[in-house]
Amino acid sequence: LFRSDYINGGQNIYVFSLEGKPLRKYMLDRYIHGISVDEQKGVVIATDVNKDELIIEYRFSPVA
Repeated sequence: LFRSDYINGGQNIYVFSLEGKPLRKYMLDRYIHGISVDEQKGVVIATDVNKDELIIEYRFSPVA
């Protein structure tokens, strides 16, 4: 395998309660790095180093 055959990043975001209980799993359409979460707006901003479009935004429903 060549170095270019490996994909960088992860494709899942896991949400946990403050007690550490798993609440939700988001499976993304691409592999991401470095996320920033804005809970009030329901937005996750991430970077994708595997594509030309480096900064991407996901909208989500807040976990109750």
